[in-house]
Amino acid sequence: MLGVVLWPDNVWQRKGTEGMLLRQVPPDSAAGKAGLRGTDYDRFGQMQRIGDLIIKIDDHPTPNTEALQGALGNYKVGDEVRVTFLRDGREQTTTLRLQAPQP
Repeated sequence: MLGVVLWPDNVWQRKGTEGMLLRQVPPDSAAGKAGLRGTDYDRFGQMQRIGDLIIKIDDHPTPNTEALQGALGNYKVGDEVRVTFLRDGREQTTTLRLQAPQP
């Protein structure tokens, strides 16, 4: 419904931070249209920038995949949700309209 690819829970959490780290955010996805960013790589495959870290959907904390799925389970396609995320260490918020999963 967000239209993103997430890093597995253990990749980011082993650094002591809770949240869902965005790996890929297609520009035509709900998250992409809302301005969320995934992880960027250079032409050699080296990480250039860490993606946004989703920490809340509306008032529901998202420390792991289970919590994110549980939070999104409260909504349906077409609903608007407020996404709180960390980018470059700063907390930010955006609103997006949930979309049907792409095949």
